[in-house]
Amino acid sequence: MELYTKFVGRNLLRPEKLPDLKIVLQITTPLTKLEIIHAMEAALALNQISVVNIGDKFVTVVPTAEANQIAGRINTNDVTRLPDLGSVITRGVQLKYTKPAELVSVLQPFASGKVAVPVQPIDGSGMLVLRDNVANVKRMLEMIE
Repeated sequence: MELYTKFVGRNLLRPEKLPDLKIVLQITTPLTKLEIIHAMEAALALNQISVVNIGDKFVTVVPTAEANQIAGRINTNDVTRLPDLGSVITRGVQLKYTKPAELVSVLQPFASGKVAVPVQPIDGSGMLVLRDNVANVKRMLEMIE
């Protein structure tokens, strides 16, 4: 986690009961700093640990099952600008052509299964709230489009 915080330039907030994991990343091709960060986040996600950015100076690392309890920033990037790997993000989607509840069964298979309620429909306003790791949210957004 020390190496991760150095790469992201944020202060680490973590619960005391976070498992002590030894994660090995074997890098075989040159990577940019951002690609290394995304690889670290993906390796954590494979071990059911999620990274949630809080503001500009802090990052919280929690078991993925608890990630929905951390108030992270809502992501508003265009789907084409989202990385292929990364931490847990929250994304609101305004739908035009279908009711949100109708898409839950379509999108649910793309969820990791580690985040509680990764697809939340809000039929009254025609919105879906997606919360999962960035790769899964990106796939859900591509399905919606």
